[in-house]
Amino acid sequence: MPTIRFTRLRVSNNYLTTVGVASLAPALRRPWGAGGLQMLNVCHTTLGDAGVAALAKALPPTLEQLRINGTGCSDDGLVALAAALPALTAFECMWCQDNHDATARGWVALARALPSLPALEQLSIMDNELGSEGAAALAAAIPQCPRLEEVWADGCDLDEQAKAALRAAAAR
Repeated sequence: MPTIRFTRLRVSNNYLTTVGVASLAPALRRPWGAGGLQMLNVCHTTLGDAGVAALAKALPPTLEQLRINGTGCSDDGLVALAAALPALTAFECMWCQDNHDATARGWVALARALPSLPALEQLSIMDNELGSEGAAALAAAIPQCPRLEEVWADGCDLDEQAKAALRAAAAR
């Protein structure tokens, strides 16, 4: 089987569904360029929970960046993604914006997985419904991520207590 010469794959802004991910999954695990697939962008697709869960199972261990904005996933998708994250030891950056159907349950699961990512530097969860429980879980996770430099949580409609907890976590 030949090596795919690219290290980045962008399949954003289309109608990628669970069926499409099932077709794409074997390719994600194939050898990609020097060092494997490093960036995957599936933003603004119609994946939903089932598609995000299928994608999470197929993520290669070489992945450094995942852009999963506006996929229509809710808690089940985020829980599946959280379960897959510990295998991504080179993972540096996740954009998970505009997934409005996810609630605190999904965000808590994702936040609890973040400390398992030793290379994590950037996290964008803008324009989501974290809730105070999700924000508290994120605030607890931030100090456990030694390389985390940037967290974007704009537009998450957080109360002042949640904002203060995130600011305090970022200051550590």
